Amino acid sequence: MDILLKNTEQIAKYNKPLADKILSHVIESDGYRLDYTKCDDLNLYIDEMPVHDEIDAVEQAKEIFDKSYQKDHVSIIFGLGLGYLFNRFIKEVNDKILVYEPNLDVLRITLGLFDFSEALANPRIRLVHDKFHLKSAIETVNIKDDLFTLYFLPFHNFRYKPELTEFINDLTLIHGLIDVGFKELARQSRNWGFNTIQNLDKIHFNDELESLSGKFKDKPAIIVSAGPSMVKSIEAIKKYRDKVIVISVGISLKALLNNGIKPDFTAVIEAGYCLFNLKGADTSGINFIFPPEVNHRITETGQIDRAFNYYTENLFTSDWVQEFTGIDCSPYINRGTVSITALWSAHLMGCNPIILTGQDLAYVDGKCYAGDTHFGLKCVVNQETGAIDFETPGFTNQKESIEVYGGIKSPEEVRKFLDIVIAQKRNDVQKVKGQNGELIATSAGYALFVKHFEEIIPDMEGKNLFNCSTGGAQIDGYENILMEEVLEKFATEKIDVEKIITDSINSYKKPSNIEHKTNFINTNIQKLEEYIQIGAKGLASIKKFKQNHTRTRKITADLKQALFKSVNIYYEMVEKFYSKNRYLMSLSYQEFVEVEEVLKKFDASRNDEDLMALVQNLFNFFSRAAHYGQESINILKEKKAIINESATAKS
Repeated sequence: MDILLKNTEQIAKYNKPLADKILSHVIESDGYRLDYTKCDDLNLYIDEMPVHDEIDAVEQAKEIFDKSYQKDHVSIIFGLGLGYLFNRFIKEVNDKILVYEPNLDVLRITLGLFDFSEALANPRIRLVHDKFHLKSAIETVNIKDDLFTLYFLPFHNFRYKPELTEFINDLTLIHGLIDVGFKELARQSRNWGFNTIQNLDKIHFNDELESLSGKFKDKPAIIVSAGPSMVKSIEAIKKYRDKVIVISVGISLKALLNNGIKPDFTAVIEAGYCLFNLKGADTSGINFIFPPEVNHRITETGQIDRAFNYYTENLFTSDWVQEFTGIDCSPYINRGTVSITALWSAHLMGCNPIILTGQDLAYVDGKCYAGDTHFGLKCVVNQETGAIDFETPGFTNQKESIEVYGGIKSPEEVRKFLDIVIAQKRNDVQKVKGQNGELIATSAGYALFVKHFEEIIPDMEGKNLFNCSTGGAQIDGYENILMEEVLEKFATEKIDVEKIITDSINSYKKPSNIEHKTNFINTNIQKLEEYIQIGAKGLASIKKFKQNHTRTRKITADLKQALFKSVNIYYEMVEKFYSKNRYLMSLSYQEFVEVEEVLKKFDASRNDEDLMALVQNLFNFFSRAAHYGQESINILKEKKAIINESATAKS
């Protein structure tokens, strides 16, 4: 088989568009030539500059490897060249390797000359050509707590200095994002899981976003987020309102309504308190988009006429939800921000173009949010020092503002809460490139969201993407434009949104019936009962250890045996349930992470202090498993009754 075909065949298994692009690429520049080094290694010259050492390219790669290699890190190579450095890593280590080559000409030349197909078939190795696929490729080879080490040739540091600097910044952001993701998973998994089972009956009754797949083909959609620039688009949206699909995020809903614009869809994804999005608003005629993990109380407000299910693809319990509904979760992209959910919903429905507004992702004109979105935080810059600070003018005396923070009852409590928020924001300030090319102030989270919006672009091939968030952060891949200008061009025909939705719902049949769903619930109740029984044994064993240790104040051989028995029960629960039922895992995932960390420490030290830490963490794990397991059984029985009652009423 042709060498190029062998290489691209392996790349196509994880990135077919890149493989196709390499195969079809035609090198039009005459600035490339091949020649030999003094040691008869092939060398590549770009505009007469050698990519590799002109004496010994192999030895150069070896020196870089020997000098810089970090064991057990994710090895990231900037610049493939003719592959000498890549080949050194392939031969020497069994690490996870990512190669980033921004020059398509180089990829076409090198993959046509050298057979790397065996290495490229390795799931630990990924080849990336553009920054849009960078994060997903890193996530493929990265696991929790991995560190990155970057390697490159002197040629790349000289020839691609700006690109290399930007690449390093991207890696820093991505590493932070992955770290935040793992921490958020541990912190939120139980909340996500409980909201999901609390919402099972709502998921059953809701309509499916799948029913709208492609139904708004080539209809323009506006994604309205809560950034300050949103208000600049209001008048243009009003002018073309009946010729566009308007999808708002929850926090911008009231601002739109206050300006006389009722969105067609509103997406809400918050697992925490979010009822303020709806409180006091006229939501009649609005179609809501909810993921399974949304705060279950928002669906109990009595303000939801119609809702569509959005099956978050990387939710901790996605496989569990998929089994309940019979619907594939993988098409429903999630990146932790509701604006992505709204944008991707428009994409799934076939909308084109897709237009962003209020997606500033920066502190524009001193504001964090548009004025009517309840968040009165104001960003202020000290003109003498340039330092950035935050204020909340006239915020704490408003009764409505107190309700935003559900559970906080007085202005004084709001003030204390906001003092904490402001302190966090002061420590969180970063700068990103603005649409005008200059650096502007933002938060670490917003800076990461910029990357989210960029990385999903390849999956929306063929869609026209525009950003009308004037003055905000630069999001590469979206054309910066005024709302009036883009709507004048694309909003040309009236859209009967309600008719399209009604026809789509009526012609759609859900893949999972009531019998399947009740059987699913019954099966999971049985699993939970077994899970609780095994956990109870572990809890009894660890309690016995603690009681005996309290009495003797010594760690005897018998006590150690009792501890190891508890550890074995822990491993039984992990093997029997955690790898097979992600909902059960969500109940005590944070405690699971803590046990795993202290187990590693104890295995290395074997000292009494780490042993006692292991005892406490196992106690926490078994206790949470028992408590939340029983609570889950009670909820599942309640939801099964509601679903069955609906079937009886219907018949």
